[in-house]
Amino acid sequence: MSFSYLFQFFRFAGGCVGGRSVVSLLSTVMMLAASLAHAQGYGGRTASVETAPAKQEVLSRFTDVQGRIVAGNSSAITAVTNGVVDLATLRIGDMVEEGQLIATQDSKTLRRQLALLEIRVADAKIRLAEATQADRDETDRQQRQRENLRLRLVEANARIDELEADLRHEADQLAVNKRQLELLEGKAKRAQDLADRNTLPSEAAETALGASLNARQHMLAREATITGKTAQLANARSAVARTRLEIDQLERDIAAPDGFTIARIEAEIRQFEADITDLRADIRDTNLVAPRDGQLVFLAELQQGYSREGDVIARVLAMDEFEVEAEIPVAHMEFVGAADNIRSFDLEGQMMMLKPRAVLPVQNARTGTQTVRFRITGDLPPAARADNAVIVLKVPTSSPAPVVTVLKDAVLPVVGGHIVYVAEEGIAIKRRIRLGEAFGDSFVVLQGLEAGAEVIVRGNEALNDGKKIKIGGAPAGKKPTGLGGEAWSLNWTTSRGPASADLLLGTEKSLFNDEEISVVRAGDSINFIGKLFLPFGVLDLDFNGTIEGNNMAGKVTLRGLPGGREPTLDFTGTKDSGTKDAD
Repeated sequence: MSFSYLFQFFRFAGGCVGGRSVVSLLSTVMMLAASLAHAQGYGGRTASVETAPAKQEVLSRFTDVQGRIVAGNSSAITAVTNGVVDLATLRIGDMVEEGQLIATQDSKTLRRQLALLEIRVADAKIRLAEATQADRDETDRQQRQRENLRLRLVEANARIDELEADLRHEADQLAVNKRQLELLEGKAKRAQDLADRNTLPSEAAETALGASLNARQHMLAREATITGKTAQLANARSAVARTRLEIDQLERDIAAPDGFTIARIEAEIRQFEADITDLRADIRDTNLVAPRDGQLVFLAELQQGYSREGDVIARVLAMDEFEVEAEIPVAHMEFVGAADNIRSFDLEGQMMMLKPRAVLPVQNARTGTQTVRFRITGDLPPAARADNAVIVLKVPTSSPAPVVTVLKDAVLPVVGGHIVYVAEEGIAIKRRIRLGEAFGDSFVVLQGLEAGAEVIVRGNEALNDGKKIKIGGAPAGKKPTGLGGEAWSLNWTTSRGPASADLLLGTEKSLFNDEEISVVRAGDSINFIGKLFLPFGVLDLDFNGTIEGNNMAGKVTLRGLPGGREPTLDFTGTKDSGTKDAD
């Protein structure tokens, strides 16, 4: 609060005095503050303040290390074929969405290739149909041939049975012929013996010899017949075996047809269809689109130009893959690795929380540092959304240790250092302190303050050592002892935030923040002027409002601000239910 008031005063004073030196202005401010403090000192007005305890926290010491934003890998959009590329109406730096058209590439060559492949597929399908029909015809022929062979096998087996029966019959006949031959030869021999002894005519001997020769002839003919039928039987058996082999071969051929031609054609068709699918995808890809959400960081120079397959047309950088890279002193690496989060700030002072992600195996021998990559755990401020953007890291340089912290609003700058006011038994006690590092909305206090002390954080601008104070945390509407009337709590909002005050409408006198005021009431209307004491002067707060039951509302005009401004604000009031109406 004090810094804002001093800044406003310097602006006001600078406009009034022109070239007066800063030292003279500072002296004027100190004299004004001293005079106000003296007027409101011991036994003077009671200042309304707010307090907060000084806390003991376990923190590390920090040092500033400069790092930089490192962008993630960009996604390249490349030409899918040789041809002319027409860029969309885009410029480097434009934000694009996934699927957004970046450029269009001429696809005539690809479409001609697609048409040729479709013709080849149609031809291959015709050849496949012909081969399939030929295969079916061959299967039918083989099945008919198998039936014919089976019939031949049956006939051959029947012929074998017939020949075997004939051979058995011929063998029986041969046995008879042999017996008959033996008888006739014996008869012819006896007849010859008798003829030699002239006991039998020679004609009878010749007749007996002729009968014997005739019987031998019949036997030889029978043997020849048997030999022929035996050969026929062997041939028939060979035919049966050959037929069976042919049937077995046909069975195997039918069970495993020769599908090489069909398989080859089907493989050609599959290859053609795969090529067609790829070509259609390439034709679709001639509409070059963004592969992800991001920002265009590269774009081809020509709005329309010839590109070869693989040429980069554009690059898209994702806006959610930034990291922070910093050179961390090797002596602090242990503390960085042990930290859950590392605070960092961009050039506009926006804080980011970082988490160590990786320690790169790279050290700088000259500076004694090692490269560390940090992951950003929260939102990335707009000022840091750029490659190589400067980031300042608060790197821990020690292990966590207990320290005393105090809110920044409690600290007042003075010549030679800083002070705070501590609330003790209704009195503001000045303490000179020595500050350490800033941590969020607090300062680390190295000396001059103990944990648990009630430090004044609001209303400390016009205080001096020993001034009486009233802590604003007391119940609203609390009135001084011995005074009767209505206790009100007033509230309004300025450009610096909410503000409040206590109002007592008494029967004997009325008070505004414990300062006596004059109140004008006419029916439900009310008007009064309260005073607000600040380092650069005293503000008059002119309240004009109406009262309805336990509520008050109206306008308040602030007078006495630097530069002569007199803003008018809305205010509301609430009456304490524990007070009675003033007479």
